[in-house]
Amino acid sequence: FYLTFQENQVKPRRQNSEHQNTIDEKWFKRLHELTEFKDREGHCRVPVNFKPNPSFGNWVRTQREQYKHMNEGKKSSLTQNRRQVLE
Repeated sequence: FYLTFQENQVKPRRQNSEHQNTIDEKWFKRLHELTEFKDREGHCRVPVNFKPNPSFGNWVRTQREQYKHMNEGKKSSLTQNRRQVLE
């Protein structure tokens, strides 16, 4: 996936569930890390074993997997809104 958005245009969804807000905040924090990585490296190909932050590399891998599942019509934890942000 590619990042073609202005980061300041993306805001976490507000929902009634405090738990869901926490999940959204964590997701958008990772998205911010991906934006910084892209700005620094010029691409979004974060290695799974990214030495400075291995959990970030795993998060990117998971987003790619979920994006692929969604495109194949399989069950995916990725929402349409998040998919649009990642495209």
